[in-house]
Amino acid sequence: MEKFQFNRFLNVLKWYLQVNRNPLLAWTVGVFLCVFVGECFMLWAMAKTDHQAWLLQYSNLVSGITGFWLGATLILVLYIQTTLFNKISNKRIGTIFLTLPASNAEKFTVLFIYVLLISPLCLLSAFVLGDMLRMVVIPLFSQVGMVSCLREVVSGIFIFLPQDTLPTRLTECLFLFSAVVWLHSMYLLAGAALRKNAFSFVSTALLLAVCLLGYLISSNIDKLRTWDIISQLFKVFIWLCILGGLLWAACNYWLSYRIFKNYQLINNKTTNL
Repeated sequence: MEKFQFNRFLNVLKWYLQVNRNPLLAWTVGVFLCVFVGECFMLWAMAKTDHQAWLLQYSNLVSGITGFWLGATLILVLYIQTTLFNKISNKRIGTIFLTLPASNAEKFTVLFIYVLLISPLCLLSAFVLGDMLRMVVIPLFSQVGMVSCLREVVSGIFIFLPQDTLPTRLTECLFLFSAVVWLHSMYLLAGAALRKNAFSFVSTALLLAVCLLGYLISSNIDKLRTWDIISQLFKVFIWLCILGGLLWAACNYWLSYRIFKNYQLINNKTTNL
């Protein structure tokens, strides 16, 4: 049964969605309410401080608040990636899932798609709906227009300069894509390998790595400025990061699948290894 069959995969996916229907609905409604109530409360609190300034700066305030809640939602999406095996860690559900008439590849693909696409789409849709409802409700109680800065917040991810050429912009897009894929694979592998505190573990490790890299760059910035070939080296470094990130991510995904193939319900309390 190792051959991947799409019909079997769909049956497993349907079963898994039925099992996770209520938790997924709860998360979606929770994000929707948190974004709507949170944005309204923050805007109300700012309006009580200085209403005239609030009216003049309303668009900027909305932009900052929208960015804050979008960031919180994206952190939640990353946390979801570390819950890859959480549902099947339940003895009853896990036993049923592992004994379903489907191959390991089909079962793992169901878990992968659930945390990669289904859950994030539901949460991000809830965020957008919450922000849209705030956009409609706030003007009913104040003299402001229907303002949503979501497009500006999202477009701020790509920091293009007017002088950037098309190859430079494509390189920036590829770098961002590889960074997102690599980051996703790190959280997914942590969720596959660790039974507890996977999100905290990988987040702390990444934060320490960023701090170390920042320290090394800042402590050597004067030396780097004296290099005549720094721009050429930087371009090479960027492409090494792109290729290295994608290869590293592929290894992480492969390791996650290997861990799943050897998954046991009764296992080490800390890891799935």
